[in-house]
Amino acid sequence: MTPDVVVDIGNTMMKWGRNSSIAGKCEIHTVRRLNHNDPKQWATAAEEWDLKPGTHWVVAGVSPSAQERFVAWCRSRGDEVRVIDRYDQIPIAVEVDEPMRVGLDRLFGALAAANYSPSTPCVVIDVGTAMTVNFVIPDRRFVGGAILPGPRLMANSLNDYTAKLPRINPKPLDPKDYSWSNTEAAIATGINAAVTGAARVLLERFAADHPGRFQIYLTGGDMQFLMGLGAHEFDAAVLPAKALTLTGIWIAAEALP
Repeated sequence: MTPDVVVDIGNTMMKWGRNSSIAGKCEIHTVRRLNHNDPKQWATAAEEWDLKPGTHWVVAGVSPSAQERFVAWCRSRGDEVRVIDRYDQIPIAVEVDEPMRVGLDRLFGALAAANYSPSTPCVVIDVGTAMTVNFVIPDRRFVGGAILPGPRLMANSLNDYTAKLPRINPKPLDPKDYSWSNTEAAIATGINAAVTGAARVLLERFAADHPGRFQIYLTGGDMQFLMGLGAHEFDAAVLPAKALTLTGIWIAAEALP
């Protein structure tokens, strides 16, 4: 089916996306970020997008309670809603021990990357509440990856589980700006080093297993923490892709019966 709008319900926010198909490829051209718990905001956004009753939505996400609320709101408008909530609804081979336990957001990003680069190995790095590093090889095969706390979760954890460390709002740092001259700067330095260091280690391992050129796709609300990642460090292109998950949902939606 071809939806009018796809929705990605994350851990803290939801995103709506609309498509502009160019040369047969999905291109999400409009994205709206909205609160999980604000139907008035949803209604305003629907009006601004001129979404009449009967709109076709495809919804996926990692927050079941928020997803249920949103689906109920759509149906109260008289809309048609399809929910993607199983890995086998996504047209990608999931070659891991327990496919049903893989976060669907990881698979949607992998699917979009495989669609953009069908004959090239890809690494999708999604930096949000959690940071995931996901490996995709040709013929749409997701072969696993890594999961770690995202920058803000790291910052919050240091404050929550220590007696004296302050809560900071972490910001991306230029490598030349790394500093440990005060506690806040030391925390920011550590978080940036953890994020970029984890990405480099995992990319090095992937490159060792897959010699030759590959693609790196950066996505997620905090992907700017990795914008300094150099393509010169690997035989790879580094491509920002803000709407990668929404793109994957759209591709999966079009494959639904």
